[in-house]
Amino acid sequence: MSHEPRRALFVFRKLVVGGEETEVRLLAKNLDPRRYRIEVVACVRKPGMPEQTHRQIEELGVPLDRTPYGLSPEEKVGYLAEKVGGYDVVVACQSVPYVYPALERLAPEARPPLIEHGGLVSEVFETPKHLTTRYVGVCRTIRDAAASLMPDRTHHAIEIPPMVDLSEFDPANRRGVREELGVPEDMPLIGWVGRLERKKQVEDFIRAAAIVHDAHPQARFMVIGGRAVSMPEYADELRALARDLALGDALRFLGDRADVP
Repeated sequence: MSHEPRRALFVFRKLVVGGEETEVRLLAKNLDPRRYRIEVVACVRKPGMPEQTHRQIEELGVPLDRTPYGLSPEEKVGYLAEKVGGYDVVVACQSVPYVYPALERLAPEARPPLIEHGGLVSEVFETPKHLTTRYVGVCRTIRDAAASLMPDRTHHAIEIPPMVDLSEFDPANRRGVREELGVPEDMPLIGWVGRLERKKQVEDFIRAAAIVHDAHPQARFMVIGGRAVSMPEYADELRALARDLALGDALRFLGDRADVP
């Protein structure tokens, strides 16, 4: 019996600061390395994309392959076709367009099982499903969309909500962080965390902050997360909204923070 760890390759369309990237880090921290070995390959790099997740993944000892960054789309497919055959399972995140063509170049017996992980309903419909062993959606709506494409095996589409590692939240750090942010202990502090994308409707949080601030002027608000490369203007619109609502110093945009899981 072989005692070699099972090798899982996570294929990302792009590496930003988001839920799927966080989940890879949590898995790397918590899976027994004697049984499982996680590796990551990222396919697309655009100017302005954060480096934070790259550093965090590599600091955990997870091999991160950036080779596809310098390749054409066709070359990315060829590179992945040569790479994926050596793994026990492939996990495709963000509807990577190169994974299916890469797998289809391999003989059926050489193809590792494919798990697709989706965080948007639109991602579900961007790839076929005949080679997808399991589809994992972060909510019921995404799971149901995937199941509709696998009518003979709907049970292969499952829902797993995003993971949160509560051990990251140490109450002992509370005082120091408040001091850093200039927020006294007795001042209410309310935060929003996530990448600044329209689908997350951050404007609702900002409008709610204005309502709360009118009733409780001492309250302070933080928006934690960087601008999305695909829609950088949205971050500017949010800042303009905060100004229009006269929130002033009561609401701050902190950008990406490595100390927020």
